[in-house]
Amino acid sequence: MSKKIIDLDLLNLNLREALNMFNSTDKSVDEKNKYWKNFIIKFNENNEYFSKNLIKKYPKLTSRDLEFCMLLNFTMHEIFQILSIQYRSVVIKKGRLKRKLNLDSKESIERYLLQDQ
Repeated sequence: MSKKIIDLDLLNLNLREALNMFNSTDKSVDEKNKYWKNFIIKFNENNEYFSKNLIKKYPKLTSRDLEFCMLLNFTMHEIFQILSIQYRSVVIKKGRLKRKLNLDSKESIERYLLQDQ
């Protein structure tokens, strides 16, 4: 389990580095999307049961919901940059996801997802 956490941390670090590169230079949205798709692939390789367990427990989750769950260990600022959406949209997505997961508004999604796996 700790190796997976380390692998995920390294993967997050790589995505953060890519994000910094996009913030410092004018890169195309296509290139940013390429990094994002690569992140999803690597995340699923290193956490093969994450999506499967969530779908089994919450069959109404969409692929976008699962992708958002993968990003929840990033800061809100990083998430809105990665997804190219407004900060408020991240807050709204997080609230909707909490409702889909039947979590109290005061519960942490991040903590819930970590303990659930």
